[in-house]
Amino acid sequence: MSFMERIKRIAKGNLSELLDKVDKPELELKGHILELESNLKEAKDAVAEFAVIHKKNEKELEQMKRMRDEWQFKAEASLKAGDESLAKRALGERIKVEERINRLEPLLVNSANSYAELKQQVIELSDRLKAAQTTLAELQSRDRAAKAQQKFGARATKGSADGNIDFSRFEDAVLQKEAVVELDREIRGEMSVLDDRLDQQSAADRIEREIEALKRQKFSSPAA
Repeated sequence: MSFMERIKRIAKGNLSELLDKVDKPELELKGHILELESNLKEAKDAVAEFAVIHKKNEKELEQMKRMRDEWQFKAEASLKAGDESLAKRALGERIKVEERINRLEPLLVNSANSYAELKQQVIELSDRLKAAQTTLAELQSRDRAAKAQQKFGARATKGSADGNIDFSRFEDAVLQKEAVVELDREIRGEMSVLDDRLDQQSAADRIEREIEALKRQKFSSPAA
């Protein structure tokens, strides 16, 4: 699996799957967040290395273009001076440089596209990590509140013994289970909305990039 495909797979991961198990969802979510953090660091390092290579090729292309112009100037100057032999050698060097330019230009186009896509994937992965961290913090707060409420209810029930049959403890247990089910349903809904929002943002970004590309293509086309 290529690096780009791996980043896409991570960025599109569905965190709600980790909440399917009611046993220890917090531990599983923490583990997934740690994995996202590790993968994000790896992705950033790889994109940085890719950028170095891309910039190096850009500089080489600029240098080759300058050399091409210089050899062309030498060929023309030599021919004007009556030194046809020197002019031919200069033209030969210019042709070699042009061959290198012809190899570099399509390579740089593909490299630029890949670089832009990789950066976008890293941004999406970073956004997904922040969303997961926020969700975890919210769930931890709600869990602490639920435990505090449960503890308070247990103490209140223990102190109310009036000789009648007491259903309150069993009722608290039922309510607690219902709360867990409702909490799980809310989490699934929140994560679904989050995924939709991220997908819509990615689609909108892509549309904007393609619109800009079409504009550049339109304005760069020769007039009829």
